[in-house]
Amino acid sequence: MRARDFSCCIEHAKGEYAFMVWRVWFVMLVGVWSSGCVSDEDPHGSTAVFCEGLCEGMSRCGTWPASAPGCQSDCVERQVGFTDLSESFADRYGKCVSRAQCSTFFDEATFDHCWEVAKMEATPSESTRSFCERFVRSAFECGYGDTPQGCERDFGVWSGGIIERMSDCTGSATCEDVVSCVNGVFASL
Repeated sequence: MRARDFSCCIEHAKGEYAFMVWRVWFVMLVGVWSSGCVSDEDPHGSTAVFCEGLCEGMSRCGTWPASAPGCQSDCVERQVGFTDLSESFADRYGKCVSRAQCSTFFDEATFDHCWEVAKMEATPSESTRSFCERFVRSAFECGYGDTPQGCERDFGVWSGGIIERMSDCTGSATCEDVVSCVNGVFASL
């Protein structure tokens, strides 16, 4: 069997989130100003921790005036898909974005860079570690090459609910079923 990896699945999912981030930028910068004042309550979860970093960076760079209310709550309201991310990853992602140079704050490369930084810095959950033990074993039997640490880095991006859905893939009957199952989870995001 030849060695393969699951980078196709990961890149597909990364692309989906990159599109979502750009859509949110547009909505926040155009739509928020017409929405009036909203509360800056501090909701919990991965969306809130990412939005905290995003709003801090926007305020620092002057794209969202520090005196304007609502960045955090508006961002949380519009970042629905970020609930699929682990809180550890979203926190690192938001912190990286918050430190981005103002001159490149809106560049796609900034978000790509921060995605990679957050993957390296995020702490994988116990459910991710458990999933990766099974997944790497299952993937190895199918000719895919990965280490538990590589799996934890790549799949540590996702919330417990996504990891749980992908865990079902490790019991698939054939190698094609494993790939199809993982791709199905990402396609549903």
